[in-house]
Amino acid sequence: MPGSSAPSAGGDLVFTVDSREVRIPTHEVDPSVSLAAYLRDTLDVTNVKIGCAEGGCGACTVLVERLDPATSQTHRHTALSCLKPLPSVQGCAITTAHGLQNDKQRGDGPAVLHRRVQALGGSQCGYCTPGFVVSLYDALTGEDGELTSDKMAGKIDGNICRCTGYRPLWDVCRSFCKDAPPHLSSIGLADIEDLTTCPP
Repeated sequence: MPGSSAPSAGGDLVFTVDSREVRIPTHEVDPSVSLAAYLRDTLDVTNVKIGCAEGGCGACTVLVERLDPATSQTHRHTALSCLKPLPSVQGCAITTAHGLQNDKQRGDGPAVLHRRVQALGGSQCGYCTPGFVVSLYDALTGEDGELTSDKMAGKIDGNICRCTGYRPLWDVCRSFCKDAPPHLSSIGLADIEDLTTCPP
């Protein structure tokens, strides 16, 4: 698991953000602070956006990975960091869109996503783009079969764009689907499914 941290014996809150360890003494942990607020205000991780602060827009989406000590398997899911209490990330690896792009352990997959967003004009104001990239990465690397446009719509239904850039973002998402329209499937960029360096 990229950048995972084991809970400390001293009771500190320990987790990683984009492979960087974060350790907070227990007496300094405020349970009313959301992960998004901590990332932005304390760690200066500003690619995580807070759009609605109610879990309705997906701009704050991050990837959360946790090692299950009983099975030694890593469990991964996306989370709306504006709703996630800071103490709930004990022992987790948190990855943002910026972290995906810079994480060499994940292979070329994240870079393909970023290039596809750029090639198809999927970023208008850019506010929602990091959340879309994280959700799209999770959808593409976590799916057990080929994605269709219908399946993809369900995977990104928690992400919205408020500045009318949704159509290009949707085109980016559909361009990875097996039923992509010809004008999206022939754009000359590698599909993430064809990359052998991107782990499942």
